Amino acid sequence: MELIKLPMALGLEVTKILKEHNIEPRKNEIGLLSLEFTQDELDLVKELNIINPQKNCLDGIEHLHSLEKLNIDTTGRTAYDKNPASITDKDISRISKVKSLKSLKLNNQNSITWVYLETLENLEEIQITRNTSLNEIVGLDKLNKIKDFVEYGNKELYKIENIDALINNNELDNIEMDLLHYDEIIKVANKINQMPNCGFIETVSSGSIINYSYYQVQLFHQKCLEIANEAKKFSHDKQAQIIFVENYLAQNITYDYEGRDSGKRAHFEDGKQKGKKNGTNSAYNGIMFGSAVCEGYTRSMQYILKLMNIQTKDVYCIGGGDRIQINESYHNTVSLPNDGYHSIIRIDDDNSIYYCDPCWDSCRYHKNDKSLPYCLLTKKEMSKTHTMSFEEENVIYDIPFSRDYVLKTLQYIDSYKNEEEQKIGRSR
Repeated sequence: MELIKLPMALGLEVTKILKEHNIEPRKNEIGLLSLEFTQDELDLVKELNIINPQKNCLDGIEHLHSLEKLNIDTTGRTAYDKNPASITDKDISRISKVKSLKSLKLNNQNSITWVYLETLENLEEIQITRNTSLNEIVGLDKLNKIKDFVEYGNKELYKIENIDALINNNELDNIEMDLLHYDEIIKVANKINQMPNCGFIETVSSGSIINYSYYQVQLFHQKCLEIANEAKKFSHDKQAQIIFVENYLAQNITYDYEGRDSGKRAHFEDGKQKGKKNGTNSAYNGIMFGSAVCEGYTRSMQYILKLMNIQTKDVYCIGGGDRIQINESYHNTVSLPNDGYHSIIRIDDDNSIYYCDPCWDSCRYHKNDKSLPYCLLTKKEMSKTHTMSFEEENVIYDIPFSRDYVLKTLQYIDSYKNEEEQKIGRSR
């Protein structure tokens, strides 16, 4: 009888499952688990749920020929965890060999940068959520059995390649996508309208999600598109467009103190709740209500800049200079300053990376300081007043942007607005 030996991490998971089938684990000569199995035994494994996984814990998964459901999740992590539990890109390669899979769920896996689906032709359900380093999903155009597709909170995922092909090639019962990816499916709107369930999601720093209908997002998108088109009309220069958008948000969004201090963190008008729970952190509130807290400013700016093909990321941070302390001798314990959690935006601009704090700039704007002092700063410059999370520790680009350029562009914006107002006046 041929036996297949599995590495420890996966072998222990398989052992647990086989015990449910009353199959006791084999032991070696000295009484320790041998982690050896027959192929018939391995074929009994239909589902794997791995919580807080070890690195490379899926080594050997290609031997599970009957595996249909794979769920990988890490619980309790924040952006300030130095080395959270996660599978790796090597594990993603291993998953791609399990052609029997019908359901794949990957949540909160900080160390994966891609998901390869091209070979998983039997997939019916895909959930890819909150994987902070994920920047690529490959093979959606090769799948034609998908019934359920969920994707949100993947902060580095700028675009979902071939999402339109996935929608066209499958009869989806349910699709839930990050609000930031709405613009990528507009050309398949007719197919979307025929689906039983279609929704869009914003993830907020508290860990909550905010749900929107297709029609709500249509209205939101149209308003953002108007702002983006106005910025492109103002200038063909990318940096000038960024300054234009941040100046627009500074002028047109006010900080929602009432919503922040309410138990629901929702938008209120005349004492009545008008927005969704946790909506103070949303792009939707910022654009549609003109009111938000810091993360709402960031998400509003993200969506508009994406319509202009400018790549961004929502960066969690803490208000206050960079004062993270790490005790590496004791489980990498992290001590954080107590100035309040915050959100800013990172902009990947060709060969440089810059940060903006549209919230702080807006608060200054409404106090009559219209200079946007937190617009297009380097990591070094922003870290003087913000403590960034470990998600940004690999950013090393520090080419200072010209403050004179920012101030001159703001002057041009004022002139441009005056000219536009005069044109409107003359047309009347």
